[in-house]
Amino acid sequence: LPELRPEKLEIEDNSVEFVFEDEGYSSAPDYSVSSDNTFAEIDDMPLEISDDEYYEPAKAKKRSFFASLFPWKGDPAGEKVRKTIFLVAFLVLIGTMVYLVNYFVEGWLQQSQISSAAEVWEDDDSMRKNSDGIFIGFESLLEQNSDVKAWIKINGTAVNNPVYQCKDNDFYLDHDMNKQSSRYGALFIDKDAKFDKSGGYHPSTKNIVVYGHHMKDGTMFGSLKHYTDLSYYKNHPIIDFTTLYRDGDYKIFAVFITNDLPEHDNGQRFNYMQSSFGNDEQFLAFVDEGKKRSIIDTGVDVVATDELLTLSTCTYEFDDARLEVMARRIRDGETDTYN
Repeated sequence: LPELRPEKLEIEDNSVEFVFEDEGYSSAPDYSVSSDNTFAEIDDMPLEISDDEYYEPAKAKKRSFFASLFPWKGDPAGEKVRKTIFLVAFLVLIGTMVYLVNYFVEGWLQQSQISSAAEVWEDDDSMRKNSDGIFIGFESLLEQNSDVKAWIKINGTAVNNPVYQCKDNDFYLDHDMNKQSSRYGALFIDKDAKFDKSGGYHPSTKNIVVYGHHMKDGTMFGSLKHYTDLSYYKNHPIIDFTTLYRDGDYKIFAVFITNDLPEHDNGQRFNYMQSSFGNDEQFLAFVDEGKKRSIIDTGVDVVATDELLTLSTCTYEFDDARLEVMARRIRDGETDTYN
């Protein structure tokens, strides 16, 4: 050091750093000193270093970026707690961001798939039939997924979806129209419902139930909740339900909330999912039970020869509650007006 003349002497926090003009000595070790100065030019302050003076190396060392974030050996207890809390909060933030991105992206992808299918379905040629008697609008849907059985649409609402059916009532609760895992699921027909070869109801089926999730963004069956309002019903009284072979419109005659578990109604449960009946009296008694529960009075009559369509979704007035919208097929020669 006596042979070298530093250009500067920087003093900070009891630590001194020598800065040399020569490139070969770009820096020098830190030494512990006692001084109130924070900066000094060497030319203004003589440098005196005696051989017998002892300079203790500074204990303060620069730590890496990660050492400032993660608990480190030698950190005080309070510092370890602070870093741990920061890391937990940071991980929660990252997890929340990933969840939200996935939530909105999944919703966008789901709606994009349905919208693309709807464009094909609403094409001018979609209601023409192919050589097998199937509506052309179903051809591309059948290529993607042979489980497709119908298309449902309620004008002026978000309900405009393909409808599927498989051997159980569980699969499409968490699988989309392409059989991919999805919290949106797909609209699907009860496993017990049957169609005849013409696309109409099988003689053993008088009531077809279609299930769908009550999504908060209003998709799937999320918009059915509005049917508890009479004015909403008046604007959307008809359901278009088209099977592979037959088109049909249905008049809504009842809207009600019911329990899915018997213990929520003194052991009683209305079996809205019932699809077949032993005779006309049982069928009409079923219809009457639906009408008595209805929140609105639509004035739509139902006779023994009618075919029913029930839309079912979750609602949240109480645990395991269900919202049911019941309709019957418009008869030949009948108008689609409501009373």
